[in-house]
Amino acid sequence: LGGVAWQNWADSSGIAAESQTAAFDHYVRGSKLLEEFTPVSVRAAIGEFERALQLHPRFALAMSGLADAHLYLKNVEPQKAAAHLTAAGRLATQAVQTEPILAEGHTSLAAVRQAEWRWREAELSYREALRLKPKAAKTHRWFCGLLLQFGRNEEAISHAQRALELDPYDRAAPASIGLYYFLAGQYQAALDILEPAVRELDSVGKSDSARFNLAQVYARMGYLAVGDAARNYFESSLRQAAIVKSFEAGRPGPSLAEALYALINSLLGDLPQAEPYFARILADYAKGQVPALHVAWVYAVQHKLDEAVIVLERGLASHDPTLLYIKVVPFLENLRPHAGFQSILQRLAL
Repeated sequence: LGGVAWQNWADSSGIAAESQTAAFDHYVRGSKLLEEFTPVSVRAAIGEFERALQLHPRFALAMSGLADAHLYLKNVEPQKAAAHLTAAGRLATQAVQTEPILAEGHTSLAAVRQAEWRWREAELSYREALRLKPKAAKTHRWFCGLLLQFGRNEEAISHAQRALELDPYDRAAPASIGLYYFLAGQYQAALDILEPAVRELDSVGKSDSARFNLAQVYARMGYLAVGDAARNYFESSLRQAAIVKSFEAGRPGPSLAEALYALINSLLGDLPQAEPYFARILADYAKGQVPALHVAWVYAVQHKLDEAVIVLERGLASHDPTLLYIKVVPFLENLRPHAGFQSILQRLAL
């Protein structure tokens, strides 16, 4: 919150200068923690944002940061997803009402509307945020995700490119933008972002999501290639899965690596090798710990189309967040002619 916006807030707050400074310091610390994008760091960020709001209850930027933190936790704590989404919606709405010219508030509200599957309202909020702050890299990046849901690839990628131009040091960007290029069918561009990113991100943490996405790109390219090229891509995909597995050592909860092993071996046509991984994924899915997509894409690759549709139907009923991109996820391509899948797309208005 800089320049005129900060000065207006400071002048009108009625809060002592020392409290203003302390509130802003807590906000900055929370923002830095949020950038680390891990459950531990995001929970710590929540504490910082809450302390900022205790010092100044009308600090809209802290409201927006807190909303974004709850949106992140919604995806990693599925049992508490509804509560996190409710909190995020309340905070984002409050941020916009408190400071209507704050672009960050509109971005948070757009992400909430997107999570609520209110597509038109989400797009309007993203566009308002960019009107207020055209150089907001995160807004461009998040808006790209919304546009990709509908296959608006050219428009979406222009926002992804703009996000990278505006903030080439955003540690959260490579994993998501690499995925966006992948979903847009630009596989080499996805590799160009993800391959160097995982090396850089590993120097400051464990790049689970970047490597998870990189493994998907390699697996898809292996499926489309032939001969030595196919084998090399699949080997690269399995190496990424093994690294993700090593990151997960001792960590409770479902495994991203096992989701990859089930998918990759299914793409290879090695169903006996895929089976034990998929069995564990199904067991965790039955407990509500695995997203619908990670089950449906294995069924789809294995040509068990009715089973895949049943999983996606359940995801539709439970408002599973991984359904956002089912129109463009390449591993679901076998499902596209299926009447049940087309019905799901229509009900999602995708």
